[in-house]
Parts: sequence; C-alpha cells; structure tokens
Amino acid sequence: MLSRFFLLLVLIGAPHLAPSQILSTSTSQDGATTPTGEIRIGFVDMDVVLQDSRAVWEALREVDEEMERRERDLLAKMRELRRLQQRFEQQGGALSPEARRSRELEIINLLDEVEEEEYRFGRDVRDKEAAIVGPLRRFVLEVVGQTARRKGYDMVLSGEMVLYATPVVDLTPAVIEALETRGEDLQRLVRQPTRRPTSTEEAGPELPALTIP
Repeated sequence: MLSRFFLLLVLIGAPHLAPSQILSTSTSQDGATTPTGEIRIGFVDMDVVLQDSRAVWEALREVDEEMERRERDLLAKMRELRRLQQRFEQQGGALSPEARRSRELEIINLLDEVEEEEYRFGRDVRDKEAAIVGPLRRFVLEVVGQTARRKGYDMVLSGEMVLYATPVVDLTPAVIEALETRGEDLQRLVRQPTRRPTSTEEAGPELPALTIP
C-alpha cells in the first residue's frame, strides 16, 4: 500500500530531538508546579503511534487508493511496452519495411507515453510528500504535547531515547487513543490541496518546543 510509503517517510523523518525540543514545560495542567516540585517524565514510541493508529491509516486511505490506481495503470503500460518490444525482436526480421517502421513508431510513441507518466507520477508523489508528511508529523507531535499536558507530565521523551521505563510512564497508548478521536481533523489535513514547499520548508520543517497553551 502506498500509504505505507508515506508513513515510512514520516517515520524516517521523525525528529530525534533533545527532550526540551519535544515537549518542555515546568507547569502542570493548571499552570502550577507539582506540590512536591518533582518533574514528571514520560515517553512516547512514535513508531508504534504511527503504525498502530487507525485514524492515521484511514486519513491516508484516499491518497493511497488514488496513487495505487495510477501505479497500476503505469505498470500495465510498462508491461505492454515490453510485450511490443519482445514481439518486434522476434518478428522484426520478417516484416516489410513499412510494417517495421509502423511497429517502431508504435513502440516509440508508447515509450514516450510511459516516460511522461512515470515523470508525472514521481512528481506527484514528491508533491504529496511535501503536502502531507510534514503536517502529519507536526499534528502527531501536537497531540503528544496535548496528551502529556492533560496528564500532568512536564517532559516527554521519544521512545528511541528511553533505555528503561515502567509502563506507567508510557504515554503511547494514550496518544493513540487521542489520535483516534481526531480522525476527522486528520482527514481534513490530508485532503488539503497539494503544494510545493517554500524555500524555508525545503530546508526542513521547524519544530519548536511544543508548549500547548
């Protein structure tokens, strides 16, 4: 499924940031420090969040179906091109000059069509990557911040940074649950018109500390 391709891009591009860059706040949910002055630290496994969130997959399904259809059409034309080339190689010597030129022209025209569609397909994949991957990653990080704040955590680490933790500080299930309630928001995010990134975005999305007001 092509949506797995987009999700892989999100996973590869997921920032491995210092804790203060992921979520940094010294206050609890009501804005006051904890009574004991202790800092509550949790962690989220982003790989699990993105792979197990049904809302994320549902949001990507429409894009997935469109791109899969185009990919099937392109592969069918590539197979037809190979078939014509093989038949020409087998029969070309027995053809009249006129028939030979006709077959060659047919192959050249189809080759041009395949190359043009292959170019457009690759361009559209890159455009959708620019339009979807960054916003989707930022959306998930925003939900992480909101979930941590709601549960009174002061800091959240990414799962890759955690060597040991008890299940009680694992916010991954809570983040997935929060994403499931935002399915419509995710679908609207994915359905936004594709656009090419600005020069600032080409340098990579800026991901400031997520302190949710």
